Amino acid sequence: MDELATIFEALIPISFFALVLLIVYFTARFRYKLKKSIIEKGDTVEFPKSRFPLLEVGITILGFGVGMLAGSFVMMLQDSFEMAPMTAAALIFLFSAAGMIVAFFVRRRLDDRTER
Repeated sequence: MDELATIFEALIPISFFALVLLIVYFTARFRYKLKKSIIEKGDTVEFPKSRFPLLEVGITILGFGVGMLAGSFVMMLQDSFEMAPMTAAALIFLFSAAGMIVAFFVRRRLDDRTER
């Protein structure tokens, strides 16, 4: 039984890495096919570029970190709370999503300022 638990513990980071790799691959492939189809029609390809892409990533990672911090506090209360692992995972996703939403509004505000 311990061997099976060890195998699962090894598969979790590997599967997470594979998932991230697949997301990047399919996103890049989709963008390539989209650009290719637009060029075949004779149009020009101009995607709007964010002036602060690292700001968006930073805010999202900050949200993820705050979610992990809140999740670790919930895990410390594990003795008195049965759903602590589920709540910790939910807090990570909740704060990550909040970070993405904040990044969207910050980007929109910065774009409005640069247009003036």
